[in-house]
Amino acid sequence: MRVAGKRVHVVGSSSVGEGGTGTLGKTLEPALRALGASAVSFDAKSGRGLAGDAGNRLAGTAAQRQAFAEALATAKPDVVLVVLGGNPSGSDAQLTEALHFVSTAVAATRAKLLWLGPPVYRDPTAMAVTEQYERLAPPVLGATYRSSLPYTDPTAGRTTDGVHFTAAGAYTWARGILHELDAAGGHPLRWLLVGAAAAAGAGALLLRQRGRRVSS
Repeated sequence: MRVAGKRVHVVGSSSVGEGGTGTLGKTLEPALRALGASAVSFDAKSGRGLAGDAGNRLAGTAAQRQAFAEALATAKPDVVLVVLGGNPSGSDAQLTEALHFVSTAVAATRAKLLWLGPPVYRDPTAMAVTEQYERLAPPVLGATYRSSLPYTDPTAGRTTDGVHFTAAGAYTWARGILHELDAAGGHPLRWLLVGAAAAAGAGALLLRQRGRRVSS
């Protein structure tokens, strides 16, 4: 999925961070811009889940769904990248309904959707949410859903709370997300991310494409 010349809207929770200030957000934004994205916007809040009745959800209530639709209208994205963490997200039925809503809302804007599932956790409660996504999201989202499990580790690259990511952990996760963006377009590319600065805590990445660019 080429992002060159495209407006990318990233939806997430604390790893993305409000305004892209989380370790993953600070890693993804320069990477997406290096790939040629014309704009990168963020809709992220700490502790945000997808569904359920709590106040901090993306699409649990009518008001939250309206706010999501309004954020899409403001961003005018060509690509929507969803990367939510393992925050509580309601029952199976509520999560499934919210997945349908977000997919339909994005499709109505004619943007392309790529949804990265929550990462792996050592905490059983958070991991149960990841497993809930892994069960329920693929039947709803099909190929637009990709697992984050191959790109995250329960201990390595995590802060002392075991939940959030260090700069190095976010770098590894971001590299996996970029791989999935390529694969989603049906044109897997090999990217070299030169990120000593990212591993040291900075967000800037230099990306070099290996192989010929192919439009999707």
